[in-house]
Amino acid sequence: QPMSSSSAPSPLSVCIIGGGIIGACSAYYLRTLYPWVEVHLVEESEEQAAGASGKSGGFLALDWHGPATTSLATLSWQCHRELATKHDGGRIWSYRPVTSLSLSVEEHSNTNNPLQNKEKEDGEGRMREEDWLRHDNSRSTSAKEPLARTHNHIPEDLARWVDCNAIGTNINILGTHETTAQVDPLPMTVFLLDLTKKEGVHFHIGRASCINGVDSIIQSLTITKRNGETEDIPCTKILLAAGPWTGSLFSSLFPSSSSPLPVAGYAGHSILLRPKAITSPHAIFTNIHSTPSDSSPFGESCCPEFFSRGNNDIYIAGVNSSAAEIPLPVNVDLVATHQAQLDKLDHLGRLLLGEQIWRESQVLRRSLCYRPVTPDGRPVMGVIPSSVCGGYDGVYVCSGHGPWGITLGPGSGLVMAEMMVEGKATRANVDSLS
Repeated sequence: QPMSSSSAPSPLSVCIIGGGIIGACSAYYLRTLYPWVEVHLVEESEEQAAGASGKSGGFLALDWHGPATTSLATLSWQCHRELATKHDGGRIWSYRPVTSLSLSVEEHSNTNNPLQNKEKEDGEGRMREEDWLRHDNSRSTSAKEPLARTHNHIPEDLARWVDCNAIGTNINILGTHETTAQVDPLPMTVFLLDLTKKEGVHFHIGRASCINGVDSIIQSLTITKRNGETEDIPCTKILLAAGPWTGSLFSSLFPSSSSPLPVAGYAGHSILLRPKAITSPHAIFTNIHSTPSDSSPFGESCCPEFFSRGNNDIYIAGVNSSAAEIPLPVNVDLVATHQAQLDKLDHLGRLLLGEQIWRESQVLRRSLCYRPVTPDGRPVMGVIPSSVCGGYDGVYVCSGHGPWGITLGPGSGLVMAEMMVEGKATRANVDSLS
C-alpha cells in the first residue's frame, strides 16, 4: 500500500518485529554502532520476553557448534562477556562462567550415553542440532569429546545440591570456565529492551499486519493494536525476528509468496527452583534410563538438563515435544503448560537432586516455551530476496536458532545491525545461514 509523502520515513529507519533476545540485541547494536539510524521495535505481547527469551535455560557455549555457526558463536561469546562487563551482567542477569558436566547412568552407559551415540557432522563428532533436539537427546552431543573423564568422583561443591549416588553416575567434563557460561535470560532481555528504549528506540505493542511502499521501496509497517486500531510506522527496512512465529509472520505479511519461510516452533517444558542448599557453578547434562515402576513410571530414556544460576536458582529442562504433540499457538500469550510433561520433570528433578533438596526448594515457575527451529537445524539470517517477499527490498530475517538463541543472540543482533546498515556482515562469517 502506498504511503503519503507527509509520513515518509527518515533516510534509514529500521523496524524490528519481535521483542525477544534477537530483537533486543539487534536494537541494542543498532543504537550502539549506528546511533543516527531510527529504530522501531514491534512486539505483540504486552509482557516482556514472554517466550523462550524469558523462559529458556540461558546456557552459553563457545565451542559446541557446527561449522555453519562456529564464527557466529565465537563472536557472540565475546559479546556476552563484553555486555556483562559493561552493564554489570553478573549482578543484573547472573552471568557467570560454569563447568559443564555429563552424568550418565552406569548400567546403561554402553547404549544410552549421549557421548557415544553421535551422528557425525563434518567429522567433528557432533550430532546435528535438529537431530538431538527432536529425538529428545542431550545438548551435550553437540559438544566436543569430554575434556576429562572421572569415575565416581563427585566434586565437593556439586555434592551439596546433587544426589549423584542416587543414580550411580560417572562424570565427564564437557566444558570449563573458558568455554561455557550461564545467564538468566529474562533479566538480560528485559535489561536490553529497557536500555534501548531509554536510548531512543521506539516501542510499539501490536501485531504486524501489512507492509506498505512504492514499487520495491518499503515506506512503512502497519500494526494492529489490541483495541483494533492501526498504526503506520515509517521505516525503510524490516527485520523479522519473531522467534518460532517468524514463519507464520512471513506468511501473513506475504500470503502470495511461493517460498514460505521454514521456521517453526519446538516445545520444551522447564521448572525453576530456588533451593535452600548453596549451589555451585555447574551445568549438568544427564542421560537417564528408567524402567516402569512405582517410583519411575515413565520407562524411557531422557536427557534432562540442570543449570545452576548465579542467583542460586536451579533451572531444569530437557523434556521436549514435537509440533504434532504440542502445536505452536497463534501467539505467545496463548502458550499453556502440559501437566504430564511437568510431572515428568518433577520426577527427574527428584531423581537427580534427591528428595531432601527437592522438598526444601521453592518452585518459582513451571513453564513451556517454543524454540524456533528450521529443517536443517541452522539459523536463517540475512536479507530475503525481493522475489519472494512482495517485490520489496530491505526485508531481513533472523530466526531458527533452536536451543542456542541465548548463546547466539548478541552476535546475531550485531551481525544483523551490520547487514541492515552496511550491507554485509564483517565481524562473523554467516554466509551459509542466508
